[in-house]
Amino acid sequence: MKIAMFYDTRPGRNDGPPLYWRHALETLGHQVVRFTSQNEPLGHGEFDLYLWIDWGEDALTGILPYKPICMKDHHPSAYVTSDTHLGFEYRLEKAKEFDYVFCNQERAVREFGERGVEARWLPHAVEPRAYPNKPECIKKYDVGLLASSHSRKEQMPLIGYTESSQISSMGKGFLKKLQKCIGSQE
Repeated sequence: MKIAMFYDTRPGRNDGPPLYWRHALETLGHQVVRFTSQNEPLGHGEFDLYLWIDWGEDALTGILPYKPICMKDHHPSAYVTSDTHLGFEYRLEKAKEFDYVFCNQERAVREFGERGVEARWLPHAVEPRAYPNKPECIKKYDVGLLASSHSRKEQMPLIGYTESSQISSMGKGFLKKLQKCIGSQE
């Protein structure tokens, strides 16, 4: 598959979600071509997919002579947005230019829908190679969950899943307790 991706590195940033997506797509054998606001693709239908991964580009408009490429004429196109809590209106308007819209936050899917933009939930994932500094502690749990309602952070439930797939509740606590549980060398 030949995929066009859009992000600008002029501010010195060559990281973040677009880079991880590009790497993953290339690892899967796809041909990925990067475009910026300075070298927009000329022909329409030249690619199998036009993909825009949110990278905070709306913050550049006051720093650089930057104007995001209009995606209305590029098909099929997909938009993956993650920072809807920082620039909701920009991302909502940008989403209207795409055939398919994905939001990394479930709340944004509802909010986009309420404003007439159909979106699907695509939760963030972790690219292990993006975090080369491995923790110093010994792994105790296969999967962990730290959940919070944001209203009472001191009461975050701490849950660990062991290799035997049994749920081990570590109770409720604050960050110090979490660090102690996760970093435990038992």
